[in-house]
Parts: sequence; structure tokens; C-alpha cells
Amino acid sequence: MTVNGAAKACGSISGVTGATSMIAGTASSAPVPVSFPQFVFDPNSYPSSGTDPLRLQCYPTGGTCGSNDSPTAIGDFNAYVAVHKTSLTGTFAVWQRAAQPMNTGQVCDTSSTTQICLDGVTLGGDFTLITNAPVDFGNTSTISTTSSSVSADMTVVSTYQPTSGTTCNVNGGDCSIYGQNSVQFDGGDVSNPDDGVVGLLYTTGKMAFKNHPNSQPPGEGALYAGSMDLANNYPIIYNSRIERVLGFGTTFQQTLWQELNV
Repeated sequence: MTVNGAAKACGSISGVTGATSMIAGTASSAPVPVSFPQFVFDPNSYPSSGTDPLRLQCYPTGGTCGSNDSPTAIGDFNAYVAVHKTSLTGTFAVWQRAAQPMNTGQVCDTSSTTQICLDGVTLGGDFTLITNAPVDFGNTSTISTTSSSVSADMTVVSTYQPTSGTTCNVNGGDCSIYGQNSVQFDGGDVSNPDDGVVGLLYTTGKMAFKNHPNSQPPGEGALYAGSMDLANNYPIIYNSRIERVLGFGTTFQQTLWQELNV
């Protein structure tokens, strides 16, 4: 392994060469834990005017977002995505009655009734999704915008909690947020933080993403999860645009990256 830049390791260190402040064979202290940001869904915090393009749109449509649910909320919203997936934008709350475990054994498509499928969507502007259901980004897809002149912030919050003892890893399982293979946020020019797509994914449950195409630049944004499994160089570069989302900012940055060989 070659480290280009600053790095901090925990545990026994050996075979270190070159300029370093680490001492071989000496354990370093773990980084100071940071507080996990708390997300509280308040429908009154979102625009309600029918003329506001970012007004809160509820699934189910009756009642108040978050206080009522429907056995068809996932299916209804997936049907909306199927129609608008080439120019998806808006703010949505999707509350499924008795949300079921994610089924990563099936193809992620908009006919799913167990998980919200955001495979291969194109954003026409900012997109926010808050849901109590699992969210599946599918397989080998790039979240892009309708044109190079359009930038978009994508915020996905899942409050779904997998059952204790279940498995969520890069090969699937019962996840809150999952991407099977080479799912990427198209950040545009990596030297320009104001273009392309910035993704903010948050869950107190479990998240997993697998693989990253070496020919493509890493996605921009931030990932937050109660537990997270990332494989094969899946990267996210922090982008300060997530500070526009209340409760998130520069305080919560990655402090530890640990490669596990099991």
C-alpha cells in the first residue's frame, strides 16, 4: 500500500518507509468520535405552496406527511419515478405501512413494492426524498443531470431500520440504502464544486455500496449511516454544498477509513 498524503492508522504499524510521523510497531490512538447528526422530519419545515417547485409532496397523498401511511406508498412513488426518471426533481416524503426488508435479490426497477428504486435517474434540479422504506440505487448507474448547465443536490434520508441480526453488505442483504455496482454521482468537473450532482445520503440504519469505475472521477457529497460497508475503492469527496441541508456541515467529515480483510 502506498499513502499519498496524510494518513492516520489504528493498531500495530509495520514496514513504514519514507517521511512519516508514525513509529513502526507502535499503536496509534483512535480518532476522537464525532456526534452522529440527528435528523428530525418536520413537514412544516418544507414549502407547501403549490407553485413552489420544491414543495413537499406526500405519498400517500391524503393527510399529513409522516403522520399517515399507506400499504401502496412505495409502489405509488416508484410509478411516479418511472414517469419522471429522465428529469426528476422535487421534495418527497414516502411513508410505507409496515415497511418490508430490502430485497436485493430482485432487479431494481420501478415495479418494486418493497424498496424505492432510484436506478439510473437523471435529475432536472434539486431532489429530496425522506422515507421510512429502503432505498435501492440499483446496478451500474450514474446519477446525472439533464445538461451540463444544470447542477443538482440530491438528498436521500431513509429511517428504515433493518431487523437486529440481519446482514447488509456490498453483496446485498437487508439494507436501508444500497447500491449494487459502480453507482456514481456525476460531479461534473471535480475542480468546480458548484456543478454536477452532489449526493447526501443519510440513515441511522445500514448502508452499502460496491465498486467504483477507475476511469470516472469520484462522486461528491457525504454519506452518513449507523453502519456502512463500502468495497473496491468506492469514494465520496466531501462537498460543502451539503451545508445547505439543515443539520449537516463541515463538522461531520470522515475521520477514519479502515480496510478490512476477512
